[in-house]
Amino acid sequence: MSGLPKTVALLAGAACALAATPALAGGRLTTGTLPVSLKIATSCSLSTNPLMFGSPPSKQTTATATTTLEIKCPPGTAYSVAIDQGLNYNNGRRMFNPQAQGQVFYAAYEVYSDAAMKLRWGSAAGETVSGTVPAGGLRVLTMYGAATLKNLRPGPYHDTLTVVVNF
Repeated sequence: MSGLPKTVALLAGAACALAATPALAGGRLTTGTLPVSLKIATSCSLSTNPLMFGSPPSKQTTATATTTLEIKCPPGTAYSVAIDQGLNYNNGRRMFNPQAQGQVFYAAYEVYSDAAMKLRWGSAAGETVSGTVPAGGLRVLTMYGAATLKNLRPGPYHDTLTVVVNF
């Protein structure tokens, strides 16, 4: 008879465990669905803003400007940004004055990746800007520009730079 109380206690414990389960205790069940998705981005995107030196006074010999580039990629994407020499390159980047009436006038300029304007931003080794896209998926980069305004005719000066993002 000494084994009987252990068996009764064991059966009583099993009955309590089954009663605690809602489906087995006469409770009701409901079901639903849960959407699960995953999107792998196949590319990054680039947004650019113009680099505008404005209209400096005629006696001013230099002008500076800033603008931003926005890279949108999946978070954690490694990138490298290169900038070409522009359409009017000749021993340096230049803006062309299309209204010079038969004469050719250029304004020399350069773009940099740092506010001190020491790190030229280009496409050669050591001139590109590299990094990793942060958690939000957006990296904003600032471009700094400096133009030389010596011996220029009045009027607009233009150039076009091509920005390439490798990822």
